[in-house]
Amino acid sequence: MAVAGLAAEVGVSRAAHLILPYHRAVEASSERGPAAIGTTGRGIGFAYRDKAARTGLRIADLDDPAAFAAAADRNIARLKREFPDVESLATMSGASVVRELKESAAWVKPLACDVSAEIAAALTAKRSVLLEGAQGTLLDLDHGTYPYVTSSAASAAGAPLGVGIGPRAVDRVIGVTKAYCTRVGNGPFPSEMPEAEAARLREAGEEYGATTGRPRRCGWLDLAALRYAVRVNGLDALIVTKLDVLDGFDTIQVAIGYERDGKPVAEFPAGGRELERCRPVWKTFPGWKADTSGARRWCDLPARAREYLEWVERECAVPIESVSVGAGRECAVTRR
Repeated sequence: MAVAGLAAEVGVSRAAHLILPYHRAVEASSERGPAAIGTTGRGIGFAYRDKAARTGLRIADLDDPAAFAAAADRNIARLKREFPDVESLATMSGASVVRELKESAAWVKPLACDVSAEIAAALTAKRSVLLEGAQGTLLDLDHGTYPYVTSSAASAAGAPLGVGIGPRAVDRVIGVTKAYCTRVGNGPFPSEMPEAEAARLREAGEEYGATTGRPRRCGWLDLAALRYAVRVNGLDALIVTKLDVLDGFDTIQVAIGYERDGKPVAEFPAGGRELERCRPVWKTFPGWKADTSGARRWCDLPARAREYLEWVERECAVPIESVSVGAGRECAVTRR
């Protein structure tokens, strides 16, 4: 389904839920005050709430503007009762939402397709299919640092679920981790750096939110969280990004586990409230103090950088296949 102006063919599932103006209005309001969890404020959480409540509106619903407007009216009326202080809701109606969506609907409707059927056909034809997930494991609604999570299944199991294929169709799972940790928004972050160190890493790594531009919180690699992500996602291999950001540090720290109330924590805590009570146990590595940006082979990396990566590999019991040392596609050190 080629569309003028698009560099490649793009399809959008007819079952995809829409984030609508009233979702954005109430989410922006709910993110004020001490109860805020630090979302992007773009309405994603409230769109998922409607999905779970079976009141959401989807791409397929754009085919019938009158029914769409009636359903949106019911949703807006409910939100007005629940959020009487959100002034922008007073001027919203189903008709106004349809009018606002008119241009976007004309653009997206030709892209609508049955994603499940198309991917199933590709698999039958023995074509390669790549499913790419967003967010990270600790933002997964079920397995992340709840309640400081996103509203979707951000772990690998959510990928086949989201596109409508069976889990047995997935034959390889690759995890991507930075050589350090970052987090946007509120929530526990045991390996977080003091701000002076974090600011240095943030500038070197350009760590600002892709959606909001907010500065990311920065910390050292959290091995306990990484091992948990390996297990939850059933990883076959790891890709480590942004190794070059650590080039200038004299020492590299890694959180190898946690303590709570002075006692070791055996397994990754179940949710954010428990993790907030944990304190990291550190291991320190000497920094390599060398420019890695020109490395293209494993042997090109400084010995101390290789030792750091090989230790992570052993501790996680999963091979590191590739390491990035810059933002460009050519800046990949492929190991296997």
